Amino acid sequence: MVIGSVAGMAKQSLGELAFVAVAIMAVGNAGGRIVAGLLSDRIGRARTLFLMMACQALMMLAAIPIVGSKSTSPLVLVLLATFIGFNYGTNLSLFPSFAKDLWGLKNFGTNYGVLFSAWGVGGFVMAGFPRCSRPARRQLRQLLHRRRPLPDHGGRSRAEDQDP
Repeated sequence: MVIGSVAGMAKQSLGELAFVAVAIMAVGNAGGRIVAGLLSDRIGRARTLFLMMACQALMMLAAIPIVGSKSTSPLVLVLLATFIGFNYGTNLSLFPSFAKDLWGLKNFGTNYGVLFSAWGVGGFVMAGFPRCSRPARRQLRQLLHRRRPLPDHGGRSRAEDQDP
């Protein structure tokens, strides 16, 4: 989902040089595959996968204000795309070996096929998430900006529950 939109974002920021952002992201992707393999051999697959998933979550959170801004610096956009490509490459490096470690070689092709297909299904399902999450975000915003205490299950405020 992110990789597909990098070209459009880069075209807005970089104009005719948008292909540079995509090419640098591809370099990050290749680098991620190599680094993940080396790191996996040193600290283990599970730790490497956890580390890369945590980095990926941070990159996705960092992407929210960057992508939403109309005045994003091209350098920031290219760096973000490179790191997201790096994390994407680590996943492509770790998932096959992780699937083999978990389920063995007997049905490796089927297991990895299902695992890799889940990636595409997740992208398809999550594409509609922003529309579904608007009411939840609005409720959360209202909840966070309340100045009075929240009512408990009995309908009374917490201030009323305390003895004078």
